[in-house]
Amino acid sequence: MFNPFNLDDRVTAAALAATGTIIGALIQLRVAWRKEVAERARGAPMTKKSRRGPVAAVLVLLLAAGVGGFAFSQSLVHQSERDSAALRGELRTQLDQINATAARLELATMSERAQYHADDAHRGPEAVTVTTTVGPCHVHAPTGNSACTEQDAQRVTLCASVPFSATVSDTTLYARPDDSTLPWSDS
Repeated sequence: MFNPFNLDDRVTAAALAATGTIIGALIQLRVAWRKEVAERARGAPMTKKSRRGPVAAVLVLLLAAGVGGFAFSQSLVHQSERDSAALRGELRTQLDQINATAARLELATMSERAQYHADDAHRGPEAVTVTTTVGPCHVHAPTGNSACTEQDAQRVTLCASVPFSATVSDTTLYARPDDSTLPWSDS
């Protein structure tokens, strides 16, 4: 919807200039008309040229102001259209660049996945090993029993990096004291 109070500053300035020109022309027309009426009242002889002169000049000025204002507003409209077309072109260019980058990224991702799966097929399954050292158990309960229970044991969290495409098929926990001579497979 057209809002006459929400115009561009250039359009507002052109409208004010055109309005001022028209008001000035109308004032000059009124002054010339009064002058002509005053000379008629005095009975001074008037020629056709002197009668038409000021009125014709003011009418030409009024017409020129209207044409000039319209031409100026049209130039502003064309400039705005050129600016909009330039912005649309720039936006299309940036959108094409984004689409090309997205296509290259998708192609690279698919290629990387294919390469990873090809490498994975040649290697076979891999084992991931995580190791930690846990301090000795301290009995906190005054039961008189020096053996550690499950409640006295330290809580330990183990973390491992697992590839996104990996499938966890088995988890095996080994535990042994530091001074143990048993092999890990027996622990």
